[in-house]
Amino acid sequence: MSLLWHHIHQLELQKILGLVIRKQRLLKKKSMRALAYEADMEYMQLSRIELGKINTTVFQLFKICIALKIDISVIFKELEKDSDFNTYKSTYY
Repeated sequence: MSLLWHHIHQLELQKILGLVIRKQRLLKKKSMRALAYEADMEYMQLSRIELGKINTTVFQLFKICIALKIDISVIFKELEKDSDFNTYKSTYY
């Protein structure tokens, strides 16, 4: 597997994760600013996570989940439902 191929798929996964986080934020009727404040992160950092522009850490994801009052497993369950994620995952198995 080439590094370029891996990088392209990493970017796809970042986008999917960002969409899942955004969906959960909107379900909780939180603004991005409110969530960023409650998760103790900069607004622009949360924006970049939701847009899939950066590869966030598990710790940041954990802080987002705490602020959303959801278990981190909710995020992973939502990822499992996403057809793009399943396509991405199937390339590794």
